[in-house]
Amino acid sequence: MNDCIDWSIKNDKIGFSDKTFEMIRILKNFSRKRIYKNPKLLYWNQYADFVLKSIYNYLYNIFTINDFDYNKYEHSTIELGQKFGKFIRTFHDTYIAETADKNTIITDYIAGMSDSYAIKCFKNLLSTGTTKF
Repeated sequence: MNDCIDWSIKNDKIGFSDKTFEMIRILKNFSRKRIYKNPKLLYWNQYADFVLKSIYNYLYNIFTINDFDYNKYEHSTIELGQKFGKFIRTFHDTYIAETADKNTIITDYIAGMSDSYAIKCFKNLLSTGTTKF
């Protein structure tokens, strides 16, 4: 932390000394190789990818159908649809002012999910099904 503060004050921008930057680079490479790309985690990475893509696809489809019609979200048979409707209602003015696209709105919602909430939503999709579109 002190290195970042000292370097940033001297250089009038945020950064690290060469020594600290190199240590961070080594740590990132180690983490990428030994943790994130570890073959033992391949199944779980694929599972997480499937869960998030399933949620994204559901939200994309329901948003395509409902757009900003909050009454339709309230009557959704899937809890995720109802909660997504409340989310976009809350941030409606911001998204309109920023002319946010569907992808931005959906990824904002998913980015705010905890792991356990995402899994709960995925299970809700599986147990309820998506045949009521």
